[in-house]
Amino acid sequence: MRRTALFLFPFLAFLLSACTVPTQPLEPADLVFNISCRAAITSGETQVTCEVNRTGPGILRVSILQPEDLAGMDYYWSGEGFSVAYAGLEAQSEVCTLPQTNFALVLQQVLDYACRPDVLTVEEDHTYHGSFDGCDFSLTADPETGQILSLAIPQKDFMAQFL
Repeated sequence: MRRTALFLFPFLAFLLSACTVPTQPLEPADLVFNISCRAAITSGETQVTCEVNRTGPGILRVSILQPEDLAGMDYYWSGEGFSVAYAGLEAQSEVCTLPQTNFALVLQQVLDYACRPDVLTVEEDHTYHGSFDGCDFSLTADPETGQILSLAIPQKDFMAQFL
């Protein structure tokens, strides 16, 4: 019994140490910017819960779920134009007509910029930093899947949590 324990102990120690090896951070090119989920977004005093669907650069749909007075508002960038819809009405344009401080526009611009090569730098704890339009931003990502978990832009008082 004692010989078996002496033989198994180093083997078990090796297995346990192999299980606790820290994962290496993903490279920015490994991050997944295609997003299809709910998001909780705070931008200044605006707080919304919305559905976010991003299928590629320039293509994003943001559909507001909460607060109730904005529920049903839909922003859509098609890659070729922009539209906003609410209560059965829709307006389309070749360019986005939203104010530069609108949370959906900020989200669209920063995600499109962040997915470009050589924009992000890797930090600790699966955090990636970049700068857009004179503002620093940070993204966190799931270390296994590369899915974006959050986006923070402190200078714009902007925070998005992808749920």
